[in-house]
Amino acid sequence: ATGIRQQLFAGKSDWKDAVPPETMRSLIENRTVNTEMMFSMIKNAVIREGTLIKRYRDVVEGLENRIIQGVRLSSDYTGLVRQISTKRYTVSAIQRALLSILLAIPKKDFQENINSRLPYIRVLAWNERGRGLLGELRRDMTAPVIEQGRRFPWREWYASGSAVIFQNRLEERAESLYGMIPHEC
Repeated sequence: ATGIRQQLFAGKSDWKDAVPPETMRSLIENRTVNTEMMFSMIKNAVIREGTLIKRYRDVVEGLENRIIQGVRLSSDYTGLVRQISTKRYTVSAIQRALLSILLAIPKKDFQENINSRLPYIRVLAWNERGRGLLGELRRDMTAPVIEQGRRFPWREWYASGSAVIFQNRLEERAESLYGMIPHEC
């Protein structure tokens, strides 16, 4: 996925053979966000909240101090991730923590809602094999499957009310932040 993003942002077309046709169309039709553009928003959130960022999902004990120090010493997103990463804190774990800070996802709220039924499953793209697998899984799933371009059918019986509200607020925050970021074509 990282290689595909790098090629996409570099304007190359080699990545097109590595993804299903539906994903390729989606990436071409939709604007993509370069993670470097999120750096200032993450930096602002970290500076504003300081050590309180430890309340966010995936910000484990001690990581908040590395993130704060990394924000002070880094000039871009890639440098920030490199500055924070260690053997203990992997790049993936750091990226999840930074996204949780950006989206303001508290550990407490996330944990409470992760144990409830999933409000829905959003499928971004699939190929024929994935379509077949999804068909098999649908027989046993209690959560609705939302396909591209469709919104969640807000019915209380899909999940507990708090899980639906939590997921809805999280999606709204993500959409709002996405809309604030300048996009590359």
